[in-house]
Amino acid sequence: FIWPDKSIKKHFQEIIFKFLPCIISMSTLELNAAIDERFGSTLSAGTYTLMDIAFKFMGIALSIFASGFASILLPYFSHVTNYAQKRLSFYIFQANKLIAWITLPATLIIIFLANKIIYTTFYKYSGSHFTLSNVNQTANLLIAYSSGLFFYSLNKILLSLYYSMQQMLIPTLVTVIGCILNIIFNFLLINKMGAVGLALATSLSAGLQSIIFLTILYFRFNFKIYLKAYTLFIMKLILQVSLISSLFYFIYNSIYYLINYHLIFLKSFLLEEIGLWLWVSPLIILIFLLLYKTRKLFGIKIYFLS
Repeated sequence: FIWPDKSIKKHFQEIIFKFLPCIISMSTLELNAAIDERFGSTLSAGTYTLMDIAFKFMGIALSIFASGFASILLPYFSHVTNYAQKRLSFYIFQANKLIAWITLPATLIIIFLANKIIYTTFYKYSGSHFTLSNVNQTANLLIAYSSGLFFYSLNKILLSLYYSMQQMLIPTLVTVIGCILNIIFNFLLINKMGAVGLALATSLSAGLQSIIFLTILYFRFNFKIYLKAYTLFIMKLILQVSLISSLFYFIYNSIYYLINYHLIFLKSFLLEEIGLWLWVSPLIILIFLLLYKTRKLFGIKIYFLS
């Protein structure tokens, strides 16, 4: 066995010094969820569990896209930082556009189907332990958490950007500020809105974290803000999502009506149990496919989709 020399120890200490702040900043969402659940434990019995269920369902939606995309962008940002750091402004702008393009329809779908998600996965298979009141409360919590889906996703991308620039302390400080803001919002909203207020507090603090991250990029690192171009993109996106969401709503209700009145023998399985997702899941995939295929028709140009 050979003991490490001073040089190895020094490099190891440097790695640990950079790694420890990363643990805090990478765990921002989990830290805020823990804070929410601590406040939730002061409410009625079972609220803590309902919050945990809603948060984990939102986490599934977040991990499907944002976590993977952030992991891919980290080496890409690092490469750009080394040879053309000024282009990072453009790439973070395009990443922001892609996140909005994905999370806006995803959030609307979650809001629309929140009650069905909880009803078909918990109420139908948990016996008397999970009541209809629990379904409604958990669905409302899921909606409140999911309202911040865009900001949760954006914060993950911004963390990758800061790490690519070898900035470890700034994300940690912003994370701490975000947790403090979450605590403040929790105190303000818990008495008026209960557990839903706690979930909304997490979404609000995530939004303010995004603003702080972007403000620092603008003033400290001279990043360019494409405000006019982004506003125009959002207007086009809202138009596209509005039209395709209307189509989704029409098809969903048409199929629901068909099953409810003409497939009586399958009604319970296809509308109130796990069978619901046998036709809703393909419909959701179809909607995102339409979003992709019609993006140029609405004048939506995203670098990472080209």
